[in-house]
Amino acid sequence: NGFDTNIFKASTEFRTNIRDELGISPDARVVGMIGRWDPVKGHNVFLKTASRLCESQPDCQFVLVGSGCEDSNAELLEHASSGLRANLHLLGERDDIPAVTAALDIAVCASIGEGFPNILGEAMASEVPCVATDVGDCSDIIADTGRIVPSGDAVAMAKAWAELLTLPVDEFAELGRKARHRVEQVYSIGNVIETYERLYEKLSGPENYDKSDTSR
Repeated sequence: NGFDTNIFKASTEFRTNIRDELGISPDARVVGMIGRWDPVKGHNVFLKTASRLCESQPDCQFVLVGSGCEDSNAELLEHASSGLRANLHLLGERDDIPAVTAALDIAVCASIGEGFPNILGEAMASEVPCVATDVGDCSDIIADTGRIVPSGDAVAMAKAWAELLTLPVDEFAELGRKARHRVEQVYSIGNVIETYERLYEKLSGPENYDKSDTSR
């Protein structure tokens, strides 16, 4: 998978517009997860972690985006403590994901199973550090630009969120820039296209041509 770093990028305008829409202070810390409501996506762990973090950082805000992540979803709200409700923003399905992503401070993947979650690369391209569960390719994507925690472990996830949110401002910003640099170097759409081209050229080279194959 590749990411368009011209679309997903840090943007003061995006950050301001989304936060104004949601009534979130420019200085508030915002943790978010983008993904449809589905048991495999780990929304219950996200909400359990958010409830835990709210106890130590009551001003922190939490955003869920995706189909089913709405106030009408009673099953989802069952996982949110009463103390979390005022800090929880359920946006449902959106068509402005680059803007929403740029408004976050931390992007989360809490899944119990994944392949290659695009939400991580999109957030990293937006200079948003990520915390993800150790499933699929998450650890390979993030490398040393964020945090990886065991799947289903809300305690470990809360610790990872707290570690990032309490970093000095300059260190936190540098981590975001490091995340974008990794995407640019490894996962930008241009680099991915070149990788595929090299693979196809290698596979179609003369050394791979079987003269005995009469079906060609």
